[in-house]
Amino acid sequence: MYSKTRDFYTFTEPEVYIDLGYSVIDTTMIEHDDKIYRLSKDERGNTSSSPNGKFIFQEVGNSVLDPNFELIKEGIGKGSIGQSEGPTIFKSNTEEKWYMFIDEFGGRGYVPFETTDLQSGEWKVSENYDLPARPRHGTVLPVTKAEHEALLKTVPTVKVPSAEQHPTSVTLDQEAVTLSEGKTGTLHATVTPNDAVNKAVVWSSNNEEVATVDENGKVTALKEGKAKITVTTVDGGLMAVSEVTVEKPKDTTPPVIEFNGYQETYTVDSNIKITCNITDDLSGIASKECENIEGPAYEFELGINKFTATATDKAGNTAIAEIEFTVTVDFDSLGRLTETMVTKEGIADALVKKLQAAKASAAKGNQQAMNGQLNAYENQLKAQTGKSISEENSKLLIDLVKKLKG
Repeated sequence: MYSKTRDFYTFTEPEVYIDLGYSVIDTTMIEHDDKIYRLSKDERGNTSSSPNGKFIFQEVGNSVLDPNFELIKEGIGKGSIGQSEGPTIFKSNTEEKWYMFIDEFGGRGYVPFETTDLQSGEWKVSENYDLPARPRHGTVLPVTKAEHEALLKTVPTVKVPSAEQHPTSVTLDQEAVTLSEGKTGTLHATVTPNDAVNKAVVWSSNNEEVATVDENGKVTALKEGKAKITVTTVDGGLMAVSEVTVEKPKDTTPPVIEFNGYQETYTVDSNIKITCNITDDLSGIASKECENIEGPAYEFELGINKFTATATDKAGNTAIAEIEFTVTVDFDSLGRLTETMVTKEGIADALVKKLQAAKASAAKGNQQAMNGQLNAYENQLKAQTGKSISEENSKLLIDLVKKLKG
């Protein structure tokens, strides 16, 4: 398994690195000529079915995380050592040669092997080597001659611990935080004791695609998911963790209801066409009552007409919208409506003239004359009912003309 870190305080979730179907341990590697040479221990028992068990095998790949490492050699050291583990590899400072210390566990400890060709996988025991008694599982750090001489000139001294107070704990004010995408929140760290000299801390997130944190503990939610925010003391490496859950934004906005094609006043000869539209871009519509309003104006009530639309989205937000419009009748609009309903042009013209005469009388304030002309209009309509006008339309026009009478 392997994990990644940027600060050595928090790490990504572990992922499979080597899976050969059996146990593999003690992997180490070295880079040469843009290739990665990897050495690991085959942890299987040494049997006829796994003759290289308990020995080191060598692979080569193009990068540390190359999924297609190729096997170079198995059973390295067989015949020279009894069994092996814990390899460590390093390059000579003076020549084109590599050394690998292999732990002959249960025996001599580290035994040095060497090769001049990493790609070959051929290793032999070094001659005339001198190591401490049974050294095991170490790491060799190569140094230059200048570095070695500089080290020899400096004798390490034992530092006396200072009497200053160090941190003993760090805590966060919230163990869990829930934020919506795009929102921020702040975590507050408390370092104790109060008289600790160095209270400095560093912040990190184990999933920066979900949430990030700045040097002041300000958390920014980026996308749905979970992230662990860790605060660590600079002095002592004490840690506290808060789990951040990022959710999709909650929909608190009701649907939008729009009436299109709407006007405040219609005359009786008009055609009404109002469409009701509902939109909700966040969670979508769950239910609605939003009918279109269509038809000839004379089919609606004279005066004020009110209509209501409602809608509820999937988040439970409800919107209500209401409109009202007025249907009116006057001499001109009744005349235009008469022309559309009377099938004989001459009859229609005679009726319209009576309405225009009534309009003129009304303009002069002569109500008696106006009513007489409207009565004449009504009588002629009755006489034409079933002839040049249907009974239904005749009744409609008669009801309307009565609204014009004083």
